[in-house]
Amino acid sequence: EESLVDKDLRAYLVELVGTFTLVLLSASLVCAVKIRVAEGEPSIGLVSVAVGLGCLMAVLLTVTTRVYDGCLSPAVSIMLWVTGRFTGKRAIMMSIVQVVGGVLAGWFIALIFSDQVLRDSYAGTPHLQESLRVDGKVTFGSLLAGVAIETGLAFLFTLSLFVTVFDPKRLKMGGLLAGVSYTACVLIGYHLTGASVNPARWAGTAIWQPTVAGLETKPVFDDHLIYWMGPIVGGLLAGIVYTSLIRPPEKPSVAK
Repeated sequence: EESLVDKDLRAYLVELVGTFTLVLLSASLVCAVKIRVAEGEPSIGLVSVAVGLGCLMAVLLTVTTRVYDGCLSPAVSIMLWVTGRFTGKRAIMMSIVQVVGGVLAGWFIALIFSDQVLRDSYAGTPHLQESLRVDGKVTFGSLLAGVAIETGLAFLFTLSLFVTVFDPKRLKMGGLLAGVSYTACVLIGYHLTGASVNPARWAGTAIWQPTVAGLETKPVFDDHLIYWMGPIVGGLLAGIVYTSLIRPPEKPSVAK
């Protein structure tokens, strides 16, 4: 009994630290993009951001999934519960520690960067971009578009998790393929929704955004449904498609 408790506690701590690291470094990279550099110095472009985030995801998944298959996202934890890999209690606890890890990381972001950088980057928080807003506002149509984009990105990313993490016959590649798919997600969605693909990634920094000087009156939660519904629906669809169509559970052989 004691060893089981230790194993559970270790899994929760790994998810807490892993999600903290993911949100801290992801948001830091987004903030770094907004740092004003001297003329002639290299700046960080979209490709650099995508590759950096993809490498970060690959490393963190390779490390954390050696302990347990939480995958640093409440959306993935919910999918694992729906597909029978997590109990309800495990999914709830995993989701809580993942969000807490993200919120702690957001607090560090608010302490590390200057107010100017935090204002320009919205404290590193993904938001619906102007190209999908109407006169700068979030409408029902733009919400649907944002949810659809995050759903598609989360679907792609979660499929890669099945191939490299969850499937008993998975490819022995660690988190590499998932990192590559996350790079693709960022390239596709960064200038549309910010390519969150993870509720903890959005919530971790969003909760601190109103504390930034100059952002007190800026809406934080007008597009929040995108970053909850999109990843959760995309993850669930990927789980259903993979377990039902791509590699359904093997039927036990009947002894003759």
